[in-house]
Amino acid sequence: MKRTGKQIRKLRWLLLVVLVVLTLQLLQGLFTLRNAPVQLLRVEDGWLDLQGEETDGLFQLEGRWEFYPEALYTSEDFAAGRTGQPAGEEVSPSDYAYGTHRLRIRATPGAYYAICGFSVDYATRVFVNGSQVAVFGNPSETAEGFVPRVGYMTLPMCAGEDGIIELVVQYGNYAHKDGGHIPVLYLSTPQNIEALKAGNDLISLTLSGGLLLLAFYFLINEAMRRRAVYLCLVLCCVLMALRDQNFYIVHLLPEDTSWYFAYRLFICMVMLMPVSILLCSSACTQKPPPTGRWRCIWRRRARRRCSSAFCPPGSW
Repeated sequence: MKRTGKQIRKLRWLLLVVLVVLTLQLLQGLFTLRNAPVQLLRVEDGWLDLQGEETDGLFQLEGRWEFYPEALYTSEDFAAGRTGQPAGEEVSPSDYAYGTHRLRIRATPGAYYAICGFSVDYATRVFVNGSQVAVFGNPSETAEGFVPRVGYMTLPMCAGEDGIIELVVQYGNYAHKDGGHIPVLYLSTPQNIEALKAGNDLISLTLSGGLLLLAFYFLINEAMRRRAVYLCLVLCCVLMALRDQNFYIVHLLPEDTSWYFAYRLFICMVMLMPVSILLCSSACTQKPPPTGRWRCIWRRRARRRCSSAFCPPGSW
């Protein structure tokens, strides 16, 4: 029991970080429960039927949109019939450097909706009923014209007299072998979407902001006490704070930040997380150097050990 208590005292700062992180995670869970429950809406062959659906809740879209590989179509192209046939279900967007997704929604005429979610990896241009409403980077048919960028998009929609809403999403993917797939998107009324975004922002700023404040506290302790454990704790807190993509991409990085820099930095942070935890554990369990009167006693004992190691017992 005595040894266990000593180990706990050595790990007190690590346990403090764990306690703070768990508290922040608990707050995140409480904030998440405030959001409306998410229901699933199935997209069938590029069509989504909202007629007769209660749209006061929050819905997550799933299913397959119409996909046109190696073509960057606009709403005008579809209206004029200048498009080819959509690809089959066996075709994956990751196998093509660029393409177009299309979704048509049947809704009540004059109804207002909104869709939110991250953009398509790794460049996106979105048209709603023929109007461009969002662009991240530059989807292109060539690698030279391709500009990667990822962001969080909110797409306002309004059903016309025929009750049809058309979404056309162009993407470009010359940066990574995986990409081009439609991400997780949420659909609801504009008021519910804004409430969802506000809740997500509150979670990100509370959790990541709290971890950054904790990192600043440990940085001050390191400057005053000169112990490596505090630098390890600073590294752990910063990496965990920046692990939240909503905080890292939406709130922290400027809009003109190079995507290559942001992506490589994010990968480095993910790779450093287990290393930082191991360094923190090692630093917390390391015995601190003696100070004051105990330093003299420690040095005297060290000299005796050196003398006994190099001199035979009978030569004293």
